[in-house]
Amino acid sequence: VARHVAGRYGYIATIAAICVTQVGIGCAYVLFVANQLYSVQATLNVQEWALCVSPVFVALCWIRNIRALAPVSAFGLIAVGLAVSVVIYEVDLGFRLLVCLFV
Repeated sequence: VARHVAGRYGYIATIAAICVTQVGIGCAYVLFVANQLYSVQATLNVQEWALCVSPVFVALCWIRNIRALAPVSAFGLIAVGLAVSVVIYEVDLGFRLLVCLFV
């Protein structure tokens, strides 16, 4: 669409903007994961955690077959399920403690 509306230079500007946006999103995600790992395990600083997780993300991006990502997706779903279970357990435990204090 950009080529027909704005010509060759509009097309190039659109592709460049998409590339810059994707790089920014990738950097933000790496920093988000690094910050979360730092909050759990403070043995490394955020920059070191970012350097540790970047090769993993690059390797995952190089996988061309979507079926090969199924184990990674399954692990992610299990991890999210466990995290939600822990949060529900902690909230329930805190709520029961609060009820015991006022009863």
